[in-house]
Amino acid sequence: MIKFTELRVHNGHLLITAEVREIEHYYDNVYIDSIKIDTQDTFVSTGPSSNLIYEYTTAGNVKEVTLDLSAVTLGLTEDQMLRTMFFVYAIAKGAPHPSTPCGFDNVTSTGVTFALCPIYNETMQYVKEVENTCELPKGLINMILQLKAIQYSIDSGHYTQAIKYYNKFYKTFDASVVTPCGCHG
Repeated sequence: MIKFTELRVHNGHLLITAEVREIEHYYDNVYIDSIKIDTQDTFVSTGPSSNLIYEYTTAGNVKEVTLDLSAVTLGLTEDQMLRTMFFVYAIAKGAPHPSTPCGFDNVTSTGVTFALCPIYNETMQYVKEVENTCELPKGLINMILQLKAIQYSIDSGHYTQAIKYYNKFYKTFDASVVTPCGCHG
């Protein structure tokens, strides 16, 4: 019922925009009730945990929510922002139309994001491997496959697997940004 039109970590902020989908007349009486945020450390497979790092409740009947949450607001340091996988839940209220197809009436929508800038900057260190045409660029291939493994795990709803890979590959990553990053990850 709710889709994320923006969900990213950028310059020490978690940026969120969520809106009620406009499909037919299914969601005319559906609104956003709240936004809840977990991390890879508080995530539970059943939905929002009882140990959220942030919760926002709307006032009235709201169809769109935009939040710009700083590291301080989330109780994190700048470094922790760069090393955290965020699970953002948009919770709906109201009733979808009775003709809404099965599966289109889920009250909770889940979005996952993490800082891509440090990962991109680290990957750039391996790009020079492609200059050597006599050898496979193994370091570059490895960096790309690690990120893709996490992205595919998230896209297919295998969040526990995504957390496992994220913690293994990026939790202890050197998150310091060497050059200003224009990434929008």
